[in-house]
Amino acid sequence: MVSGHAQTVPALNGPYASDDVDNPKVTDYSVGKSVIYAAFGWSQADDALNTMFELAAKHGAGFFDVSGDNGGVWVPDSAGNYSCIHGDGA
Repeated sequence: MVSGHAQTVPALNGPYASDDVDNPKVTDYSVGKSVIYAAFGWSQADDALNTMFELAAKHGAGFFDVSGDNGGVWVPDSAGNYSCIHGDGA
């Protein structure tokens, strides 16, 4: 969130929160030991999905598209290619 994506998906709360409360890209984050949950406005759904896949690939992390029609769960293989192991693979 503090990386170069801070302008792309600025935080709603916390020390890195955006001052622009009207920015539709402001995102609510919850961070746990082995999960990052990001809640976006529906108007940002397509851009958010692309950004989250980009960040997951950059960091070799799995991705759960919780808002997808069938909740796709994506995981990388050792070469960094993603496959859908549950839900919608579209």
